[in-house]
Amino acid sequence: MVGAVGIVTSPVATVTQQAMTCATVVVVAGESWLEEKRHPFYTLGLKHHLSSMKRTREKTSKGKKRIETEATSCYFPAATEKEIGAVNSNLVISETCGSIRLKEEFFDIYCEDLARNLIGKVLVRKFDNITLKARIVETESYLGGVDKASHSYNGKITERNKPMFMKPGTTYVYFTYGMYHCFNISSQGDGAAVLIRALEPIEGLNYMCLQRQQSKKRKNDGSVKMSLQNNNLKPHELCNGPGKLCISMNIDRHTCNMKDLSLWEGMWIEEDNESRKISESELFVKTHRIGIDSVGAEWAKKPLRYYLMGNKSVCRLDKQKELELRNMVVSSS
Repeated sequence: MVGAVGIVTSPVATVTQQAMTCATVVVVAGESWLEEKRHPFYTLGLKHHLSSMKRTREKTSKGKKRIETEATSCYFPAATEKEIGAVNSNLVISETCGSIRLKEEFFDIYCEDLARNLIGKVLVRKFDNITLKARIVETESYLGGVDKASHSYNGKITERNKPMFMKPGTTYVYFTYGMYHCFNISSQGDGAAVLIRALEPIEGLNYMCLQRQQSKKRKNDGSVKMSLQNNNLKPHELCNGPGKLCISMNIDRHTCNMKDLSLWEGMWIEEDNESRKISESELFVKTHRIGIDSVGAEWAKKPLRYYLMGNKSVCRLDKQKELELRNMVVSSS
């Protein structure tokens, strides 16, 4: 059974509340797309949606369309003129909660560009009727075969790192030091990926706090008090590190590895439309990566880390780079 998904393209795809509730049909305004495999759904790689609806037939009754399959049926109103308009072709409406996610074209760029472009975007995690959101404020790029700090150095492919060689936008979650998970996103280029180093929590802070504190805050009766006001962690401390953010966002290799962020309903990246957006006046720091001195000075010192200057959730600041950046802004003004 397919889910109710709308692809924001031309013609505009819309998902009505009735269709969203039934979660069985795809609604596209102004076009009978089920007859053509050349529809944008096909070009976006959603072949399983098309194949699972081969036997779909369309009827019209009393101003409403009815899409039927052998498994189920769903009613939805015909699209209105207000639902047809100009939209951003890089966005996809998510099945689970109707939010707008970034699709595969966003990820299909050079690794350093992706690391930079991810700053300010929102990571969404969805599971068990829980939604967590956090703004990406720090990233590192790992360039693949030439990068001595990369798991894919010299083009080496293992069972662990194979997501780095999959299509851009694939998640790569690995376990390190026998304690923590780290979350990466594949980019353009064999073995290239971006490590998400830090997030600024937006939604679901109580759950994040619970994840970080559940072993420390259990009462005598075994219950857990979910309140940011009654523990030692501040909001900006919940996701200020690659291992911390994986704990807070419930990201692990068993449930989140090798997932397509343009399609998977358990996690995706979206524009920051609901909370504070990153303004053009805010500065991005480009500096060296962290914890890779063992690979030698050449690669340890390369400026392949990006972060949002002045954000409290950043894992580690480079004060010298920040000073240089401020001086440069002042001198150019």
